[in-house]
Amino acid sequence: MRLIRIIAVGIVCMILSACAGSRPAGPSSAIQIGDPWVKAFGGMVMSGPGIPTPEPTKPSDMAHMAPLDTALYMTIRNTGSQPDHLLQVKSDVAARIELHTVEKQGNDMVMRQVPSIEVPAGGEVQLMPGSFHVMLFGLTRDLKTGDMVDLTLQFEKAGAVTIKAQVRQP
Repeated sequence: MRLIRIIAVGIVCMILSACAGSRPAGPSSAIQIGDPWVKAFGGMVMSGPGIPTPEPTKPSDMAHMAPLDTALYMTIRNTGSQPDHLLQVKSDVAARIELHTVEKQGNDMVMRQVPSIEVPAGGEVQLMPGSFHVMLFGLTRDLKTGDMVDLTLQFEKAGAVTIKAQVRQP
């Protein structure tokens, strides 16, 4: 009876350790992240303590403003034999983070939120302008070219994958 308890405890410990915490993408993961980067996304800017203001009218106005939204791009490779899905992205750099795609509606290209992004088995998906991407809304700090942003990508099968994305201009 004691041997059965020891084996049961061992199995529970293995299951819990396999499911716990974030892990970086690497050789042991079927998911591999290539060239993650963020860029400033046009739109509202803020001045002072988070008050939205119109776009600056002269270059000197830009010195006190920061973008409120940023887009994240990368290549996600799946070396596994089963498809996986990116379900969400977390970071302390933004108040809200959403998965998006761009679709043609009539003569317009429209950005639309999606519940997940499929990464095919043995394939890849490119998150890029005009296609799938991740939107970071309500930045919590200034992002300057060269800065690094910590993010956690949550996949359906691979679980949590931590990455660093560089801030750069396209």
